[in-house]
Amino acid sequence: MLSRPRGHCLLINNVDAFKTMPSRQGSDIDASKLKSLFTQLGFDVILRRNLIYTDMISAIKNFAITIEENKDTSDCAVVIILSHGGNGTIYAVDELAVDVSDHLRRQKKRKITITG
Repeated sequence: MLSRPRGHCLLINNVDAFKTMPSRQGSDIDASKLKSLFTQLGFDVILRRNLIYTDMISAIKNFAITIEENKDTSDCAVVIILSHGGNGTIYAVDELAVDVSDHLRRQKKRKITITG
C-alpha cells in the first residue's frame, strides 16, 4: 500500500443519544484511538458521532461515493461502526436497526472487495 492517502476510513461512533439503550461508556476513547491509529497509518479519517438511521445510511452512501471517486488514488477503505447491535444489525441512536448484511451485499454487487 503505497498511495497517499493510503486509504479512507469512515468511523461512526454512536455513544449516548439513544432513546432507551444505555450510554456506551468508553466509546469516545475507543473512537479517538482508532482515529489516531488510522491517521498514523496514512488514512483520511471521517469521524461521525451519534447518528440517527437516515444519517448513518447517508454517511455510508456518501463514503461509498468518495471511495468510488478516489479508487485510483488510494489502496484501501475501512468502515468502523461503534454502536449497540447484534445478530447482523447495528443500531442508530434513534434505535432503528441498520442491516449490515444488506449493505455488504450491495457493495459486493458494485464489485468492491469486502472483508469483515
